[in-house]
This record gives sequence, structure tokens and C-alpha cells, in this order.
Amino acid sequence: VSDSQTSVGARIIDLIRKNGPLTRAQIEEQLAIPRTTANYWLNKLNEKQQIIWELSLIHISEPTRRRGIS
Repeated sequence: VSDSQTSVGARIIDLIRKNGPLTRAQIEEQLAIPRTTANYWLNKLNEKQQIIWELSLIHISEPTRRRGIS
């Protein structure tokens, strides 16, 4: 991943933070990026969010598991 591609990911994150949820078309239009680029980065962000969610669930369930509570 090149620096310019990484900056696209950061720009998408900034845009979503400022405006809340957006459609792919809105992101493409506001950042003037092609659909393939928007799709790539939104998929990457979804993958990272899924990993964070799964790790959060592990973190929450670990103390319960150690106490023998199911």
C-alpha cells in the first residue's frame, strides 16, 4: 500500500467522522475517488472494525470465563 493510498483511507475516516454514516457514492463524490478505490478502503475498514469487535468480545468474556461463569 502506497502513501497516497493510505492517505485515501485516512481521508475516508475523516469524512465519516465529520459527517456520520455516508453511502459509497457520497464518499466517492466528496473525495473525488473512483468506485474501486472507495470499495477497497471501505472493505478494509469493515475488516478492521470486525477485528476490533471480536477482540472486544474476547476482552469482555475473559474475566467471566476465569470465574467459571457461563
